[in-house]
Amino acid sequence: MLALILCASVRADAETTLHYAGFSYLGRAELIEKNFPYTHSVDASLPGGSRFDAALAEKMKRVQLADYGIAVGKLASLQDQDALGLTLALESEMVSVEQLAGQYKLLIQLSAQILIFDYAAMKIVATYPIDVQFNDLLENAPTYDDIRQRFERLYFGDAEINLLNLFVDRLGQITPNRKHQGFIKVVNVALSEQALTWSAEQLSPQQLRQLLGQSFTRNLAVEQQVSVLPYSKGHAVGNKLALQYASGDAYMIEIPEPDYAVDIELRGLKKKHYSSGASGEAIIYAAQGQFTFYEPFSGTVFYQGRLHHAVVKKVPAGQQSIADWPSFRESILTLFQQVTRQLEEPDRKWFEKHSGGTGNYKSFQSLTEVITRCR
Repeated sequence: MLALILCASVRADAETTLHYAGFSYLGRAELIEKNFPYTHSVDASLPGGSRFDAALAEKMKRVQLADYGIAVGKLASLQDQDALGLTLALESEMVSVEQLAGQYKLLIQLSAQILIFDYAAMKIVATYPIDVQFNDLLENAPTYDDIRQRFERLYFGDAEINLLNLFVDRLGQITPNRKHQGFIKVVNVALSEQALTWSAEQLSPQQLRQLLGQSFTRNLAVEQQVSVLPYSKGHAVGNKLALQYASGDAYMIEIPEPDYAVDIELRGLKKKHYSSGASGEAIIYAAQGQFTFYEPFSGTVFYQGRLHHAVVKKVPAGQQSIADWPSFRESILTLFQQVTRQLEEPDRKWFEKHSGGTGNYKSFQSLTEVITRCR
């Protein structure tokens, strides 16, 4: 089963030229193979070059842009103050395997950005997150080759979606604009000891922070269509984002200071028995996060509060082992989706249910104005 999330954050100026420079990875060059082992293996299997660049060079020929031009394989002039650089930048690849009643559930997630930047200033102008997920149920534990084969499909297969085709299709809809009202960014992600303990078998602390920061950012863009900046911890030095092209070129792209910021603390994860019967057991997995929305320049805090969400997992009778982290992951990501969905028109009943009260409901309501300023 495949699922995707696409979102755009800003509008276009006329007479803009996008200079496409190729597929890239976020992060330092020496960490590419470690952070993206399967993707890098698929990409590097073409002797003497990048498979992704070779495929995209052909796919880009069919792109038609009404309001601006696109140049493929042609470097912009630093004297051209209107030139914009364009790349498909991979943020992360994540793989998890869960044993379910004698079978194995394989989950693959690819997180990428259509990244547009001012070529002369080397500064981000707009980002368009893309999230691709692949689920498969296997009779045996997947081997490295099994997983790599599925990555091959996600990039080059004839499945319902693949990342390269999504990038090309999405280009016809994006509308970059240097003039925006305000950028919003997830700045800090903190983890409780509970979160680290439950996720330890699947993710490192840095991977968990990236998952949370990137997921909340994408949900902001999807649910509210706001101008987002990428969560960059682990990929950036100061306000410079490390960008490593598949061709071997490397750049440091400046990330603008956000007009509005979000800090997230994953505070509590709880597992609780819910019910049981002849068919099996039902278990509750709950996640609580503290969310702080603020203006970095002035230090003004618009909202700070704890919100929670729970999911129920049914475990068939006779199942020998239970993988807890996938259910906690579901509760966390569903919480993020619901929080971001509530920002424009908050529902008091939802807030009371997921916060445990309405004591700071008015400050949560004030986030509507922040969201409006970022469109």
